[in-house]
Order: sequence, then structure tokens, then C-alpha cells
Amino acid sequence: MNVMQMQKLSSLSQEQLSKIETGYQIAYVPGHAIDEFNIIEDSYIEYGFVTSKSCSGYFCRYWIKGKEGIKLRTTANSESTNLYDLFKYEKVDQDIINKFLKKILVNNVIKI
Repeated sequence: MNVMQMQKLSSLSQEQLSKIETGYQIAYVPGHAIDEFNIIEDSYIEYGFVTSKSCSGYFCRYWIKGKEGIKLRTTANSESTNLYDLFKYEKVDQDIINKFLKKILVNNVIKI
């Protein structure tokens, strides 16, 4: 996948960043996964969604690869993820994300 096809969150304006809310869908791509031609090795990409903001980025939940929208890899806690490793990428119907968030909130796993 070409990096140019995805929008890096770090390229957004402060105003745009302030609009990122719980449930915002993201793709996590570690810096070492992008080669000199701006091509991302697909096996490094993890898809998920924001649960809250942190000092240097966002707390996110991630799907098990190949089971996006079905099963979360991160079930006990959200993971702090650096803003520079996040891209805007919608992989799953937003209604599914909202159902997972509701379940997480009901179980008091996260507090927003």
C-alpha cells in the first residue's frame, strides 16, 4: 500500500486534530514499515479506533488481523500510540465500532 493513499494524522491541523473523537478509525503503521518509496508492507499495518487522547497521541484499540470488526486484539486496555504512527483509515462500518465502544464502556474497561 502506498503511504500517499492514506492521510497521516500528524499532517492534520490543530483544528482537525481537535475533532478526533472516540471511535475515530485509524491504521497504525510503525515508521520502520515504510520503505524509501513510501510503500507500506501490509503485514505491519494494524487497524483500530481511538478510545481517548494521550499526551503524545491517542489511546487505541486494535483488531486481530483478518478479523477486523469481529474481534479485538487489545481487550484489557487501550494502547498509547504515537501520533506520527497513525493514519486515517476506515476499515469497518462505524456502527460496528460504536457497538464495541458501547460494550467497552458498559463493562467499565475504559473511561472517557
